[in-house]
Amino acid sequence: MPLFYDVYEGNRNDAKQFPLMLRRFHSFFKELSGDDSSVPDTTVIFDKGNNSADNFALFDWAGLDFVGSVKLGEHKELARIQNNDSAFVPCQSVELEGTKALRVTKKVYGRQRTLVVTYNQNLFNAQWLTLQNDITKASEKLSLLRTKLQDRAGGIIKRGKVPTIKSIETQCRNILSRQHLKGIIKVKIRKGPDKIPQLNYTIDTAALDELSQTWLGKNILIT
Repeated sequence: MPLFYDVYEGNRNDAKQFPLMLRRFHSFFKELSGDDSSVPDTTVIFDKGNNSADNFALFDWAGLDFVGSVKLGEHKELARIQNNDSAFVPCQSVELEGTKALRVTKKVYGRQRTLVVTYNQNLFNAQWLTLQNDITKASEKLSLLRTKLQDRAGGIIKRGKVPTIKSIETQCRNILSRQHLKGIIKVKIRKGPDKIPQLNYTIDTAALDELSQTWLGKNILIT
C-alpha cells in the first residue's frame, strides 16, 4: 500500500505534475512530524524525465534528500572517463555485483551536488549487443539505398520520382536515428551521372572503440 498517492489527469505531463506532487509530499511529511517543525528523514527517488532547475530548487527549498539521475550527454567529461579508470571502486553489496562507481562533486542546477558515475558490466553487454544490432540493420538499409541509386544511375530503375541529395540526406538521417549511429557510421552523398545522388558509407572503428571504452555501461546518479 502506498504511503502517499494522488490522482491526476491521464493526459497531464508528468514533468509538470512533479512539482505539484513534491509540494504535497512535503506538506504530508510535515503533518507526519506533528508539532515538530522538521520533516521526517525521507529520500525521494525520481527519474531524469523530471530534471529541471525549478524542480531541483524545490528540493532545496523543501529540505528533502533525493536520488535521481542525469543524462550522460549533459556531463560529457564524466561520460568520457575510461571504463577501466582506476578511480572506479567496485561496489561491495551483493545486489551491486559487477558494478563499480566513482564519486565527484559538481555544480548542477545552481548548487554543488554529488554525482556518482557507475559502470555495470551487464549493462555494457546489453548496450553493446543493441548497438551491434543497430549498426547491422543500418548498414543493410544503407547498402540497399546505395544499390538503388546505382541502379537508377545505370538505367536499371527508370520509374518513380528521381531522388535528390536532400531526399537522400533525409533517408540517411532516418536510417541513423538510433542512438550513437551518427557518430559511428559516416555517410557521404555526392552528385553522380545525370545529377542522380550517389552514396558511400563507412564505419568509424575508432569512434566505435572510443564509445565502448567510455559511454557504454555507464549511468550518472545525482544526490
